[in-house]
Amino acid sequence: MRILLVNHEYSMSGAALMLLDLAACLQAEGHQLCVAAMNPQDGPLRQEYETRGIPAVYPIEVTDFDLAIVNTLPCAPAVIALAARLRTIWWIHESEVGLELLGKAPEWLEAFELAHRIVFPSQRMRDHAYRSYHYKRREENVVVIPNGLHVDSPVAAVEEKARPWRIVCVGTVHAVKRQGDIVEALELLGRDDIELVMVGFKVVIVGAAEAHAAARPDRYRVLGQRPHAETLGWIASADLIVQPSQGESHALALGEAARFAKPLIVSDLPVFTEQGWRHGHNCLMQPVGNIAMLAANIDFMLGNDEERRRLAKASARMRQGYRHDVFRHRFLELIDGVRPRKQAAQLS
Repeated sequence: MRILLVNHEYSMSGAALMLLDLAACLQAEGHQLCVAAMNPQDGPLRQEYETRGIPAVYPIEVTDFDLAIVNTLPCAPAVIALAARLRTIWWIHESEVGLELLGKAPEWLEAFELAHRIVFPSQRMRDHAYRSYHYKRREENVVVIPNGLHVDSPVAAVEEKARPWRIVCVGTVHAVKRQGDIVEALELLGRDDIELVMVGFKVVIVGAAEAHAAARPDRYRVLGQRPHAETLGWIASADLIVQPSQGESHALALGEAARFAKPLIVSDLPVFTEQGWRHGHNCLMQPVGNIAMLAANIDFMLGNDEERRRLAKASARMRQGYRHDVFRHRFLELIDGVRPRKQAAQLS
């Protein structure tokens, strides 16, 4: 098939990386691909598509394609524009934060009716967060496909630790990710033997704690987006991964931490529980925004070698929840199910 991939922008966000990964799967199946972005500004992933021989197109000629895969909630206008003339899959990654976006852009709601299929990475997103927007649709047209990760993605070398302990947090420096909570927790502990590395999508300084981190590069390293291999390098170099988010869909950082058998501290989000993460079993958890408990969890983890090793080993077993072969099979099966009828008849 001739498939158009539509993304919000060419950034290194988790959602954009998953679309690039899907593109590789589709190429391996012999599909012809082009990519477009709502924000056509150059970003690091645009070169990645070009390297793979996937051209960027603008403007979009609908007649050139058999299927569109539209990535992320902010691409709802593309769904609305394309779905009337082209079979369209809408892949939504945003957690509950997406509901705030919909409140500000009610015109996007039409996309929930027009998309031929809607994909969510977690059951909680489909059945709780977004249920009121798609409840009239047939169940088979709103599907859950968890993200999958390669276990052999290349890993780049990174700088050695500047202090005895290294904590790594991956994701946009943003209010939803709550990296400031880690900074406050470390300040509360008053320990001078810990460095915090924040790596991920573009940096948006959102509060006093994040501003304090930016002013202390000797202790708090705010790196912004990096090539994926380098991000994996920072995760591999960590003594501890901390993700205090107030909302997630199917966080890639947890799967990547599991790949390298890293101990984890995370917020007690229902979506993490759905994936099988359990406090005291394969990670430590605290309520969102509970700085004192986060500080206690960090102090406990770094001060108890046996427990840290036990939780790291249990974390590694969670890799099964991020199987790339399952993700690939289910998405290709979905795409085959929305193949234009004329093509399906020719193949049969």
